[in-house]
Amino acid sequence: MGFNRVGRAELVHNMKWSTQSIDKSYKTAYLSSLLLHVYAQLFIEGHEPHTLKWSYPSSMGKGLLSEYRAIWDSLKEISPIESKVTLKTYPPSDLSEIGDTSGSSFGEIESNVGWNDDSLINGENNDTGWVEQETAKSGWGDETPKKNKKSIDIATETGPIRFDFKLLGNEESLTEACAVANYLVNSGYSVNPGELVLCFDIGGSTTDITALCQMDGGKAMIKQNSIRFAAQRVAQATKFSPNFKSVLLKMCEKKNISIQGLNKGDNKFSENTAPYYFEQLVDRLDDSDFNTFYLLIAAECKEMMSINLYVTGLIMYYAGQLAFKLRSEIVKSEDAPPHVKALAPKINIAFAGKGARIFDWFSAVNSKAANDYYTQMFIRGIGGENVAKQTITPINYPVQIININSRKKDNNADVKYEVSKGLAIPTHITPILVPKNKEAIEILGEENFCVITANGEMKYLNYGNSITAEMMEHIGEYFICAPKQGQQPCPKFMNFADLFFKVSSAMFGLKMSPADFMAGFQDMNIESYIKQDPDFIEAQKRKKEEQKKFDYVAPIIILEGMNFFEKHLLKGIQKV
Repeated sequence: MGFNRVGRAELVHNMKWSTQSIDKSYKTAYLSSLLLHVYAQLFIEGHEPHTLKWSYPSSMGKGLLSEYRAIWDSLKEISPIESKVTLKTYPPSDLSEIGDTSGSSFGEIESNVGWNDDSLINGENNDTGWVEQETAKSGWGDETPKKNKKSIDIATETGPIRFDFKLLGNEESLTEACAVANYLVNSGYSVNPGELVLCFDIGGSTTDITALCQMDGGKAMIKQNSIRFAAQRVAQATKFSPNFKSVLLKMCEKKNISIQGLNKGDNKFSENTAPYYFEQLVDRLDDSDFNTFYLLIAAECKEMMSINLYVTGLIMYYAGQLAFKLRSEIVKSEDAPPHVKALAPKINIAFAGKGARIFDWFSAVNSKAANDYYTQMFIRGIGGENVAKQTITPINYPVQIININSRKKDNNADVKYEVSKGLAIPTHITPILVPKNKEAIEILGEENFCVITANGEMKYLNYGNSITAEMMEHIGEYFICAPKQGQQPCPKFMNFADLFFKVSSAMFGLKMSPADFMAGFQDMNIESYIKQDPDFIEAQKRKKEEQKKFDYVAPIIILEGMNFFEKHLLKGIQKV
């Protein structure tokens, strides 16, 4: 972009997760400018800020979190107001405790798919639909245990979880998950006894997850974490949609919207700028315009609907896995009262954040089919109908099994404001219990994984097993994927992909064939993918150079989804 008086301006992006020193300077400059705007707006309205709270993703490591704290603390000095009051910035809650000090630092695929599952598409849906293939050489890593260099015995499951609840503090900056939880309980959203609420705060690069239920003492948040799988995946796919520019132009014409570089001035649209112009249009639409936009996409860019079904379907499949894991942990926990353990919960699933609108696409086209699809994905994730019957209580069987998008309002007035409002609302109005133990309850989410014990034994883990940072640290060495002879390479991901393939092919003409999917399954090579993840590499670097605890952890089912999306699905939607 060129400006006559300031010379050349460079657009800087993707700063949030960067650890580069230059990006720290950019972030400081950006937040300083933003805060000056806030001061100006409050001054006009007759207010003076005295305290400042900020939020951050649950998955953010303490190294980067400390950097952000230093940036926010430095902003106290930029106040343009002459006042005796010094702005007080609250520290992040995740840096307020020293953490776990126990131990020594220096010592030696599914057949049951769900209720009424053939109401969604024609044909039998009781098997995975994938052709059986020899999987002894699956590309998922060396199946032969490596010789141990030293004695490492990875813990596969700890005892019952102790939540050791405390009240959410009012004088601390919060994770985005905590802020959304505070917003939910203070905005008329009920968390009743016998209910489990799963809230997905969907942003651009991360989805923050909150789980709420009733415990002795009140409403309790029993899980918070974030995954690097969010709405940006949908925006990224616009690069490969040949008719997407036409859709954008038609919406601009319909709504009389001008966007520089798209329908105003020189044409700057290309496959690389497509995600940018997608975001520019979305930011200019009124709430009443979105269904028209989604219907236009479904009519002229069917491949984008397939992408949408993939991203939203995987989140719902993961939600089913989480419900199973959380229910299992509640039943085992000493902190859960008997009446909570005795009653299988009803499931309410809520969406928050700007990215929550990705769950409106399919509903705009066919609301019944969308509800069936997401319900079946959830049931598949939980382990099938038989497991679901033992784990949850239907909302209203057989009409409604789970309550999807349970907090959606007609005008979506609070979409993307939930975090900021949750930060602003005092936490003592409706108290929330949060665990003192900040270790996230995370599910492995896939079969065929095992740990290599100190004596060389291969100890296989169930998909419902917890996954820990210790496991991820030793991926490919003491924590490996080793399908047994004749087993499919990634049965849980294949179970998800089966329903996605059937629905996206039948309703939106996905051009990928079963053979294309099988090639992707065989090419998963998840161990290598994880080791190349920038977050994994950064965690290794922190441990080696700064002696920080290795803190990278993510559910395997989501990592498989990211891998398949990048290597195969984006290519598959380009087929003609």
